Amino acid sequence: MVRTFLCKQFKKDIQKRNYFTNTSSKFISNSLNPWQVTGFSDAESSFTITFVKNKALKTGYFIQPSFQINLAKNDLALLEKIKSFFKEVGTITNSGLNSTMYRVRSLNKLNNIILPHFNEYPLKTQKQADYNLFLLIVDLLNKKEHLTLEGIRKILSIKASMNNGLNETIKADFPNIIPVLRENIESKDLNPHWINGFIEGEGSFWISIIKKNNTTSRLTPNLVFQITQHERDINLIKSFIEYFGCGRIKKEKSIVNFIVSNFSDIENKIVPFFTNYPLQGAKALNLIDFLKTVDIIKTKRHLTKDGMEEILNIKARMNRKRK
Repeated sequence: MVRTFLCKQFKKDIQKRNYFTNTSSKFISNSLNPWQVTGFSDAESSFTITFVKNKALKTGYFIQPSFQINLAKNDLALLEKIKSFFKEVGTITNSGLNSTMYRVRSLNKLNNIILPHFNEYPLKTQKQADYNLFLLIVDLLNKKEHLTLEGIRKILSIKASMNNGLNETIKADFPNIIPVLRENIESKDLNPHWINGFIEGEGSFWISIIKKNNTTSRLTPNLVFQITQHERDINLIKSFIEYFGCGRIKKEKSIVNFIVSNFSDIENKIVPFFTNYPLQGAKALNLIDFLKTVDIIKTKRHLTKDGMEEILNIKARMNRKRK
């Protein structure tokens, strides 16, 4: 009975979709486009419903909805930009030794600031399915249905299909919960600002060195631009080939990668994209180093000892090696 109600409500609400009222400088931007925020959220955010035991409540549980983004501390400035974009709602706190989190938990702020954004600029990955279910639960919270055991079971049927589902404690307290049907997302017509935001989270820039012999002059640099995602979004990742007009797909177990390693494609298709759509966070530093290497190769300086040494120094400070 619960499943029948929720499936009908799910279909109705999803259709409605409206619940609530120098060289480096051109590759870094200080302002956020709304689609960038959604693209980055597709990569790094989560929409969660937390059940906290509370004996003072009739149902035995307090329910906490949350929108959150967890990043390395070197991207604190980006989180501050995102908080500013969302009209300063939410908090930024340390979430680990080297990580920091932006989180919005207020039901009022979610209703009036966060959800209207994602309703207007929808997610493109399978995370949209989690978001749709999140909306259903928030709607039930708005209607105070979480204050009854029947309402709690409705919420759990939805939560069971979100993210990692229900934990063992919840299953023990509420047995025989039947998950609602989860929708499959098919995204088309990608916005370049969304792509930019998604790359901010899931993109990477690499320099590999091919050693032909023991002399530095015979080292050959190879540049790689890559976007990584879970295989459930393989169709979305494949669409990058059409958008950029280059690249290939490489699948490794449950991970799928869009890879561009041809230098001509990097120079003529990837670099112009970031000229038009600059990065916002710490990853921009890797992009700048990547572009310096592009310039060295373009001018043939990688064929000289000094040029190759410069590339090796750049490689030594990129990605995880960056302080």
